[in-house]
Amino acid sequence: MSVTVTSTSPSCGEYNGSMLIAPSGGTAPYTYLVKQDGFPAPPLQHNGYFPNINAGVYHVTVTDITLLTVTKDIILPNINEPPSDDIVSIHLPTSCNSADGEVTLTGKGGTPPYYYSTDLINFQSSNVFCANGHHMEIRLVF
Repeated sequence: MSVTVTSTSPSCGEYNGSMLIAPSGGTAPYTYLVKQDGFPAPPLQHNGYFPNINAGVYHVTVTDITLLTVTKDIILPNINEPPSDDIVSIHLPTSCNSADGEVTLTGKGGTPPYYYSTDLINFQSSNVFCANGHHMEIRLVF
């Protein structure tokens, strides 16, 4: 027996993904168990369609009437996941009187191109900010 899984990834943390599990071989009827990492096992299901699911790793188990079992791990990624707040590097000024400090941010998730701002008014495509001897505040807005 083998299993084919057709999936639709959820968007941006929503519960709008789905999986269609299609066994071949084996002897019908089939039971389906789809368990997501970190969550208790749901009850067995007698059809292979699983709507309204979120991103994650799913362990799919299909069992036929003769107790022949096939398992498969499925990864459902987010589409357009929310932006991340990873600060890649901070270079402190070489001395208290130097203006050579900088912060480099790297956006990921969301939909590029990314634009960066320290005041939520002036945005730039460069992800490097120079402190130029001034106080710098970084605000993360999603």
